[in-house]
Amino acid sequence: MFWFVVGYARLKFSGEDVLKCFEKIQKSHTELKNINKMSGYYYADVKRNDIKKVYNICREMNIDVSTDGRFGLAMKLFIHRNRIAFIISLVACVAMLFLKSSFIREIKISGNNYLSDRQIEIVLKECGLSRGIFIPHSKPHKVSSLMLERCSHLSWVWVEIKGTTAFVDVREKISKPDFYDDSYACNIIAEKDGVISEAISENGINYAFAGKYVRKGQLLIGGIYDSNEYAPVRFVRAKGSVKAKVTYSLSDTYTKKFTRYSVGKKCGDIKKICLFGVFAEFGKTESKNALLAKTTNKYFKIFGKKFSSLGFTNEQYYEIIKTEYITDEQTAMQRAKKELSQRLRSNIPHDAVIIDEKSFVANNPDGSFLVTVTAECIEDIGCESRIEISD
Repeated sequence: MFWFVVGYARLKFSGEDVLKCFEKIQKSHTELKNINKMSGYYYADVKRNDIKKVYNICREMNIDVSTDGRFGLAMKLFIHRNRIAFIISLVACVAMLFLKSSFIREIKISGNNYLSDRQIEIVLKECGLSRGIFIPHSKPHKVSSLMLERCSHLSWVWVEIKGTTAFVDVREKISKPDFYDDSYACNIIAEKDGVISEAISENGINYAFAGKYVRKGQLLIGGIYDSNEYAPVRFVRAKGSVKAKVTYSLSDTYTKKFTRYSVGKKCGDIKKICLFGVFAEFGKTESKNALLAKTTNKYFKIFGKKFSSLGFTNEQYYEIIKTEYITDEQTAMQRAKKELSQRLRSNIPHDAVIIDEKSFVANNPDGSFLVTVTAECIEDIGCESRIEISD
C-alpha cells in the first residue's frame, strides 16, 4: 500500500554482472521488489525516490537499465502533472464562479419614504438577509413575515432574489391624522417657575419669549382669540412647547459618621416544596437582617420534559452586617455631596436636561455640616389648563 501511494517504477536490467549490481544496490539501502528473470532480462520494482540512485549505480557497473513501466498514485500524478494542473485550474475557476454567484452581493430597496435604506437594512439583517448571505439559505417569504413583525412602520414587504441581488419593496403605514377637537379649549400655563429659553406655539397666541422669567400658573400660550371687526371671540385648544431653565435644590445635614453594610456568613436555608401551585416551607434563618443571596429551583422531569406541578426550591440567606465608621472631614463632605446629588437627580423629571450642578457646604456649631446641591435643567414647563366656556 505504501509503494502504491509513493509510486514505483519497474526497471529492466541487462548485462554480465546484473546480480552483483543488485547486491550493490541493496547495500546502498535501496529496496528492490519483485525481482525476476524473463527472456534473458532481469526485472525489479524500485520506489520513485530511488530510481535516480539505481541508474547511477548501473552506469558505474556498465549495466544497461531502462524503465519498463510506472505504477502508483504519485507516479501517475507526476506523469500527468500538466493535465492535472489544468483540471485543478478549471475546477478552481468553476468554484470561484459558483461562489461569486451563490452569495448576495447587493440589496436594492424601494418604496420607502420615511424610513432610510440603512434603517431597513438593519432590520433585514436581524431577519436573516444581508450582503454575503448564502443564497440557498435565504428565505424571502420568511424574511417578509419577520420584517412585518419587527417593524411596526411597515404594512407590506416583498422580498425577491434575482441573481446575486436582493430586491426589497416596502410599503409604509400611513399614520392616522389627529382630529382637532373644537369642544376642548385650553391654555398652556407654566407648571413651575423658570426662565424661558425657547417658546414654540403650534396653535394659540404665544405670550412667552426667550429670557422671560415666569412663575407657576402664568399664561404661556393662550387659547382665546379676542373679537375684532372681522371675527368674534374664538376658543381653541392651545398647543406648543415652552422650554425653560428650572432650578432644583436639595439640602441635608451630615456628620462624619457613616454606615456601611456588608454580607457576612451564611445564616440559614429555607427549602420549599411546590405541589400544584401550593408551597410548603421548611427551615429558618438565624438573623432577622438576612439577605436572600441564591435561589435554586429543581423540577422533576419525565421523558426529558419538565413536570412543573412538583418541584423544589432552595433559598440561601446570608447575614447583613451593619458597621458605623468615622471618616475625615474631606472624605465625609465628598461622600455627602455624592449621596445628595443622587437623591436630587432622582427627583428631576427624566426628560429634563441637566446643564449645570453646584454644591455648597456650611459647617454647623455642633460639628455637623449642611450640604446643599443645586441643579439647573432645561425642560418643557407647559401644561394644559382647560377653559370653561359658559353658555
